[in-house]
Amino acid sequence: ELKAIGRAIYIRILRNKHIVQFNYGPIIKENISEEEIKELVEELKQYFSKGNNIAVSISPTVFKPSYEENMSRLLEFLPDSPLQIRKLTSTLIVDMNMDTEELYKTFRNDVRYNIRKFNRDHPGLITRVIENVTEFEEFSDLNEKYKAQKGYSGLDKKVYKELLERKEGIIVAIYEKDELLSFSFLCLYKEQKTVIVMTNINTEKGLEIKSPTVLVYEMIKWATKNGFTKLDFFDAGSTKGIRDFKMGFTKNLINYTNEKVIIID
Repeated sequence: ELKAIGRAIYIRILRNKHIVQFNYGPIIKENISEEEIKELVEELKQYFSKGNNIAVSISPTVFKPSYEENMSRLLEFLPDSPLQIRKLTSTLIVDMNMDTEELYKTFRNDVRYNIRKFNRDHPGLITRVIENVTEFEEFSDLNEKYKAQKGYSGLDKKVYKELLERKEGIIVAIYEKDELLSFSFLCLYKEQKTVIVMTNINTEKGLEIKSPTVLVYEMIKWATKNGFTKLDFFDAGSTKGIRDFKMGFTKNLINYTNEKVIIID
């Protein structure tokens, strides 16, 4: 019987040494015993000691609430990690269990002002939802260009493509007439009625006229209309500016579980 499963990624440090990271798990079943958890830790230690690995990092980010207790049972056996490999430390959640107009009233004053001003000054706003792979390439090219400009790695193109093919992802884009201003890729976590914001891309004009603010509101409206009850920003923001922007829509800050580590060498 399968009791635990996770995805291991090798991260190189110190030229020829690695840290093995389980960055979304492992996911552990409810009926795993304390003895089996100890065996899991020992087997991970033994298996990964064969290479140039110095530690196994256990750093859960998002997981089903029903797995949370089991994850904590694993983590209590392990010390805190001295190295913070994971960049994500927290997220912000927009609770959409209310009428859209009522939710709008909970936004920060400047957010509401920017939405009103945008709609007044740019009446040609068009929102498009892309759900198929055939239209994906245009957005993928822009995403790759943005990653190169900003110098960050982000997710591989094939991740977005696969989510679209599996009907577990969409692109929400806003235009002024025919000009693209901003777009986001959303992961549709239907089991938890949650949309997860996986990436945001904005043109220079979009940033100038505050289209990112309007894009978030358009995503919320689409998600509410389609039966979702939460919008998860996935990352609360690595800079104060990004975090302040997202906190204009919600104050519901969720800190991810601290990284734990299995020392090998």
